[in-house]
Amino acid sequence: MKNFYRQILKKSYLIVRRYKFLWFFGIFAAMMGNGREIQFLSRASETVPNLPAKINSWGVAFSQFTPFDLLKSFWDLIVIQPGAAILFIGGFLLVFLFIVWMVMLSQAVLIYSTERINSNKVVDFRTAFNAVHDKVWDVLVLNILTRAILYIVLGILLLPFIGLIMINNGSAVGLFGIILLSFVIVVPLAMILNFVLKYAIIYNVIDGHSIWDSFTEAWRLFWKQWLISLEFAVVMFVINVLLILGLFILLFFLAVPFLALGVTLLSTQFVALANLSIILALLLFIVLMVLVSAAFAVFQYSAWTLLFFELKKGNAYPKLLRVAARK
Repeated sequence: MKNFYRQILKKSYLIVRRYKFLWFFGIFAAMMGNGREIQFLSRASETVPNLPAKINSWGVAFSQFTPFDLLKSFWDLIVIQPGAAILFIGGFLLVFLFIVWMVMLSQAVLIYSTERINSNKVVDFRTAFNAVHDKVWDVLVLNILTRAILYIVLGILLLPFIGLIMINNGSAVGLFGIILLSFVIVVPLAMILNFVLKYAIIYNVIDGHSIWDSFTEAWRLFWKQWLISLEFAVVMFVINVLLILGLFILLFFLAVPFLALGVTLLSTQFVALANLSIILALLLFIVLMVLVSAAFAVFQYSAWTLLFFELKKGNAYPKLLRVAARK
């Protein structure tokens, strides 16, 4: 299929523009991160060279950690002020569970809504919510499963080398092993698991597969179409970077009037009004960041869902192969 990336991106943009109710779910879906696949590589290149110092600091922190003192302080709080302790713990758990539930629900809603829109079917807030609210547990288990695999592999591979660094205060062998395994195994595995997670959730929400069947089918689909998945992740990452740059440029020009007003008011001793202008600038920044993140989350989930449909139909071909075929 010619230029199918462009078609997917155009459809995704139209979904973002026309179905504003999805932005609400985009706020929560954005908490999972936008463009995570390629970010693993860039973060690893920054983190791995500094690992010896970090690991040594972890060792010092661990040696100074006193869990019994922490538990005793917590128990004293419960004994002295049981009502406040219960209220704090209960409130924290409720907020945490609500956010987790909404994040999982939002992923399912965005995928389901994209399928409905792509099939020219009616979709609204209530329809999408009622259709996928029972998928929250499945989506959560799939998220936990992929991360569990990553952390288990990470622990098995890296713990011996981390131990060498901690024991020998910066072992060259340990550092070399961590760098080698990070770039050769861990980072690629993290990227692959994120691709698999995307496809597994779509299989579960759209096709109604069980958790395990969704996971195994997603693995098969990725191995058949790994190059397209990687290409598309690069495209989404570039769009994400350009969006962030554009947002900061916009915020800069919007913030200049507020900053100029604040400086002017400070020079005329109107401190309260100056503080108000600064608060308004911060609020504007927060609102724009939330809206842009929500819109891009809708765009991203829509795009990956539309790509999934093309991969299943077998109509998608990697851009690299299409370019090579023209030569």
